[in-house]
Amino acid sequence: MIEEEPEFITYDRWGTVLPDGTKFAAKIGPEEFNSIILEQYSKNGTQAKEEFATLMHRMTPLSNAAQSLTSMALREDAGVVLTTLLRYPKALWKTILVGSQLQAPFETILDEIQIQNDFVRNWLDMVRKVFPCSTSILQLWIS
Repeated sequence: MIEEEPEFITYDRWGTVLPDGTKFAAKIGPEEFNSIILEQYSKNGTQAKEEFATLMHRMTPLSNAAQSLTSMALREDAGVVLTTLLRYPKALWKTILVGSQLQAPFETILDEIQIQNDFVRNWLDMVRKVFPCSTSILQLWIS
């Protein structure tokens, strides 16, 4: 139509401003969060790292389940039963086992593992507000 190819830019960071006015570019995902952000910006870095590690351990089965069943297998017709049962039985079973947890409010998991560090809890609250979604989508971001 306009015979021009747009330039696509891939971002791996986002600008972040903390309540105290501190600004930094946060890498998307848990790598820098654990090793840099928690260490530099939380009041109790050791507690924050321990709680975040506990959260990552707790989220692993949910993340695996959320990623195991391809979204192409989920259809809006009766064929969904055949597609998921015949082609993806293991993935379906993995998802069914934690299905209620994937649909539960993320707050339930935070309370279950007793996230007390204000920085960690506030960061996760921010992520939930920026990406309003179910627990399963949040698993993908955290993983």
